Amino acid sequence: MPATNDLVFEAQYEIQSFKIIFDKKNGESPVVDTYNYGEKIILPSDPELKGNNFIKWLPDVENFATKAETYVAQYEPRIYTLTFIGCTSFEENFDDKVEFSVTYDTTTPDYPIE
Repeated sequence: MPATNDLVFEAQYEIQSFKIIFDKKNGESPVVDTYNYGEKIILPSDPELKGNNFIKWLPDVENFATKAETYVAQYEPRIYTLTFIGCTSFEENFDDKVEFSVTYDTTTPDYPIE
């Protein structure tokens, strides 16, 4: 039987949304946001970890949300340079530079100490 009336079809859809997590790996809570598909991802401020420099997030952060993803902060130890100049109580060659990194003990002492 042929159609005698026009038919109207209406598409219904739901925009996909994804959780994007930035794990700071510094003891603080991760940053968790929900983005719609194609929405621009906003980076949080660079995290801080005592004695280290923040390098980047891994994996590399996409510009737009297309899937759920967890990005993990990457750090490198801070390098300090000490220069000894005019020091007479040690060997003669103290114009040399000494490089070292600092490691912090994060254990909490038992209080009160009496």
